[in-house]
Amino acid sequence: MSNNDLLIDTLEPNRDPQDGRGVENTLRKFLGVVSIYRWHLSLVIAGAIVALAIWELHNLVHGVHLHQIRHELRHLSLDHALVALAFTGLSFLCLSSQEFLAIRSIGHALTFPRVALGSFIAQSISHSTGFNLFVGGGLRARYYLRFGLTFGETAAVQLAFSGSFGLAMCILLGGAMLLDTNVFASAMHLSFALTRAIGLLAIAVGIVLLVVSMSAKRLTLFGYDFKLPNVRTLIGQTLFSACDLLFLTLALHVLLPSELGVSYSGLLGIVLLAISLGIASNVPGGLGVFESVVLALLAPAPALLPAVISGLLAFRVI
Repeated sequence: MSNNDLLIDTLEPNRDPQDGRGVENTLRKFLGVVSIYRWHLSLVIAGAIVALAIWELHNLVHGVHLHQIRHELRHLSLDHALVALAFTGLSFLCLSSQEFLAIRSIGHALTFPRVALGSFIAQSISHSTGFNLFVGGGLRARYYLRFGLTFGETAAVQLAFSGSFGLAMCILLGGAMLLDTNVFASAMHLSFALTRAIGLLAIAVGIVLLVVSMSAKRLTLFGYDFKLPNVRTLIGQTLFSACDLLFLTLALHVLLPSELGVSYSGLLGIVLLAISLGIASNVPGGLGVFESVVLALLAPAPALLPAVISGLLAFRVI
């Protein structure tokens, strides 16, 4: 059956009143169409998000001229740039350590430099192209298969990497919302009580998922059976993921003007929200999405806007 025939059949519901499975059959056909065109849909959605992000950025930076940004970049402190670069390096070191633990947990004794190279290749390319989970998983498989890992083991590494990263984001975001509730309540136009409730919920979700992952030995996903890391490895990976995000936020904090007056914990929560939306959008590098979210939530005064934009540009380059 061709794709067009399948689409036509999907749009024509089963009209036989005697067939109680009509709705189920229609749903199956619809899911089949979605499966066939999933990449097309993903690209359309990503394109729409990029367009919205560009439009939002245009509205946020309206009135800022290019020469103002160039002026701020020229006067960016070299010391601050070097410190931000050092924090970025520590962030990458944490990511590599997280992946090293995952490789060791499945019984392979690859050296740290070899794992760090694989992590750098997978993260840099998948971050630049979007679709982090699939692209990163494919690159890890291509790299680690050469060193004796099976396809299932490389998939387990990718799963552990993404899972622990998500756990760390939940717990850190909840903590940031509790520490700087007023910042988030004001930025997202929520009540103080609701903001704190969301923060507590994020921490609770992260902890529950962590405990469930510790108690489970294996996970079946899409018909494949994966061995989960042991408790020590899972906690270590989550801690390294958290440190990665903390260092990344420190790098941006150093590059932003001190007159902005944003606390580190407040900026941490904003960065985590921006990263989450950037990943969910599948836009390469979260380009435009990350900057739009940070600018919208920081809401800097017009006089500070050029300095904040130059800081975000320097952060993107570093």
